[in-house]
Amino acid sequence: EISQNESLQLLVTTRLDIGSTFDLFNLNTLSIPQPDIAGLEKDFEILDRQQNYQVKIENNQNNSVISWTYTLMPKRRGDIVIPAISYEGKSSSPITIRVREVDSNTAEGQKPVFLETEVDLTEVYVQQQILFKVRLFYALDLVGGELNHPDHQNALFTQLGKQKEFSRYVGSQRFNVIERTYAIFPKTAGELVIPELVFSGSFMQGRFGKRIYRKETTQPIRITVNPPPAEFTGDLWLPAQSLSIRDSWSAPAREINVGDSLTRTIDIQALGLEGVQLPPLSAPDLQGIRLYPEPAKTENQQHAAGLTGTRQEVQALVAIHPGTYRLPEIRIPWWDVVNNRAREAILPGRVISVLGNGQMQNNAATPMPGPAADLTSQLQLSEQMGLGQASEPRTADPNLPVWQGLTALFCLLWLLTGYAWWRRPKLRALPVEQPSGSLPIMDFASLKASAMRNPSAFSYEVGRWLRQQRQSHQLSDQSLIAIETAIRPELIRLQRSRYGLASDQVDMQDSIQKILTAIEENLRNETPDAKQLQALYP
Repeated sequence: EISQNESLQLLVTTRLDIGSTFDLFNLNTLSIPQPDIAGLEKDFEILDRQQNYQVKIENNQNNSVISWTYTLMPKRRGDIVIPAISYEGKSSSPITIRVREVDSNTAEGQKPVFLETEVDLTEVYVQQQILFKVRLFYALDLVGGELNHPDHQNALFTQLGKQKEFSRYVGSQRFNVIERTYAIFPKTAGELVIPELVFSGSFMQGRFGKRIYRKETTQPIRITVNPPPAEFTGDLWLPAQSLSIRDSWSAPAREINVGDSLTRTIDIQALGLEGVQLPPLSAPDLQGIRLYPEPAKTENQQHAAGLTGTRQEVQALVAIHPGTYRLPEIRIPWWDVVNNRAREAILPGRVISVLGNGQMQNNAATPMPGPAADLTSQLQLSEQMGLGQASEPRTADPNLPVWQGLTALFCLLWLLTGYAWWRRPKLRALPVEQPSGSLPIMDFASLKASAMRNPSAFSYEVGRWLRQQRQSHQLSDQSLIAIETAIRPELIRLQRSRYGLASDQVDMQDSIQKILTAIEENLRNETPDAKQLQALYP
């Protein structure tokens, strides 16, 4: 007599005939026929099969036996007959087994193995998250087993994380517990029945380690699924515990020039929904800004409260025309399942200012700032004098070697260093004594001679000449400012001709001559009074 969820073992034994071909050391390869157990499968589930040999030859007499052990689980209640087992013309006797119904009144703490289920809600809206937990309690030594996953054609089941293993007392009995948690999302309104779950496993029982099999089954759970309420007016039904939307920008000021771009990242996050349930966002139509969206990214985060779905959309905004543009606000209607009311997640509108190229062109013509100019103006002017600043838009050559770009960068840093040296505070008005061993001060005639000898190094020589004039106070600040302002456009053209693209090539000799002429004209305008007043400047 057994319970319906308990297993039994059937032992079938017969005499083993050993002939002249018997090989004691290769017993497992003997072609021994199997008993006919087709009648067992009608009322029993065969969980395990084992075969054993016992060979005994005493005084030339064969006393060997062979046995088969079958682990059976009854398929129904009541009296079940194990039929006679036939083997090589011999049959066993039938055995009657009484299978009683599982006693549902037995306290769970008194069972060695049992299942427990739990849901957080029994009435929900369609597509609303339900948390379903199933726990296996066992007080025996678990050898192995299988617990099937829940499934239903009208619901989506997602297991949250890995199963947990812990211990818990039920009454005075200590049990080991295996717990699994699922997030369920009903697809249709009506009644959802979470089907029964079945656990089948083997355990070791008693001091002698007897293996037993147990099968436990949960009870079905019924959940009422309601359609979306009439008060909800949104286009997409979103039942969530919370929902938020926010954005972030590559430039927080949201102010760019024509031709520049901004990157906007919009994140939508909802507790109790999957990322694929969140709606896509429509791209605004702006006349002066082009918008290039990237493919949206959705993902799910698992935690104790279920799932949190996120959707991220990245948009690149490229300024086409100057002006002030407003991105419209974004509204996402959703249903608050905690407070049972309609809500809206709102992302406020954003204003983007696009500046034209005219302001940059005016800055390029601004004269050299005076001693009281702030650091920002000086940096802007240094960038305008850099080698990479183009007077006209141009198309970059994709075959431009890397070393040319690095050379241009080094020249830009050289110009910035020279300008910072020129703008340093004057600590004293006395002429600087030329240190021994340094390069001699170059006069204008030496500069002209250098241009004839090595035209490719002329831009470097001009910088050195200007620096020496500043250090030695050979020229006044007014004259140096006038010279640098006059030669700056031609010097930039000369640098582009050497380090820029093929389209930037100019006549090097012509540029050098224009620079020398501009310097010579300003030197003629240098007055003795200006040089005498130079020592009075702070």
